[in-house]
Amino acid sequence: MSVEHVHRYIDAKRDQAVDTLKTLVRQPSVSAQDHGVKECARVLAGIMRAMGIPADVIDTPTQPVVCGHVVADPSAYTLLLYGHYDVQPAEPLELWQSAPFEPTVRDGRLYGRGTGDNKGQLITHVLAATASSSGSIAPALPPTSSTSRTAACTRRERPSSRSATAASSTSLSPRRGPTGTTTPGTKAGWRRTLPGCWSICWRPWSILGGAC
Repeated sequence: MSVEHVHRYIDAKRDQAVDTLKTLVRQPSVSAQDHGVKECARVLAGIMRAMGIPADVIDTPTQPVVCGHVVADPSAYTLLLYGHYDVQPAEPLELWQSAPFEPTVRDGRLYGRGTGDNKGQLITHVLAATASSSGSIAPALPPTSSTSRTAACTRRERPSSRSATAASSTSLSPRRGPTGTTTPGTKAGWRRTLPGCWSICWRPWSILGGAC
């Protein structure tokens, strides 16, 4: 399959992908304040299920894990992708030009808490897994490669001194934005995806198989 075919697929699905990201951004998930995190886990699991990825919300002593699997070949290796669905507090709110949990497009960028860190990247994993497992995109791997399973998981953000709007916008252009973030419609981000079997897991703070 040609790169041009992948680009055409991304362009055709761009608006749908951005709408999916907006749905996730609208749900607050501030782990430092325990605000909306469990609800966001359910929203994320619902998005995955709607896209045909079986997903479970797994309770933990802190915040839930969201885990889904798409198995093409049970004997193949597993590739683990990693991200997080929670965000930093949006305060001070007076620095925002628009409400932090109401995604807003201005000058070709989508603004909202988590759009750049990390809900944009996270939803790209889900969208890429869906496209690959459905056969819509399937870049060829070298014949010697046996990789056919992909996984993803997430950690909670650590506290930082960044301003309230830092990492809270992402470019909607078909190329990389000025800050280097990618969106479901960004071709540069999709080029990194692999075909085959996906195993997706998101949890604040730690990953399956080890700490981070």
